[in-house]
Amino acid sequence: MPFSKRSINTDNGAEFINYHLQGWLKQHQKRCKVTRSRPYHKNDNARAEERNRHKVRELVGRDRFDELGCVGLLNKVYKYHDLLTNHFYASTRLVSKHREKSNGKMSRKYDKPQTPYQRLPATLNPESKRYKKLMEQPARLNLIELSRKVESR
Repeated sequence: MPFSKRSINTDNGAEFINYHLQGWLKQHQKRCKVTRSRPYHKNDNARAEERNRHKVRELVGRDRFDELGCVGLLNKVYKYHDLLTNHFYASTRLVSKHREKSNGKMSRKYDKPQTPYQRLPATLNPESKRYKKLMEQPARLNLIELSRKVESR
């Protein structure tokens, strides 16, 4: 990750909150806050689940991968798909929302579509080594080649 995490919000299940996660947080993330969803409020993570559906379910399907041999292959698929998502797929962000007084409808304003990579420079120090390394990355990427790698896996 090019930047440190501020917080991790997990589901209440033991598959997310375990000793491995706690150990990792103690080693790597000194200022990372861990929060959990409210019990018996199953719709709290609806937005996160919606994004995960697109990323995971539509990319690799709904099958259960419980064989150790699948891990390497899935990691390669995710690696190439993450590069595609972060450098070539633009999305909009909500800038403001307010309720119209005349008709009571919600009015939303979005910024211009940008990729996550295009949003990143605003959060990093331009003098850092990380910033310089990230700025060199897109020159090596090819949209068609990455798409073929994801499809072939």
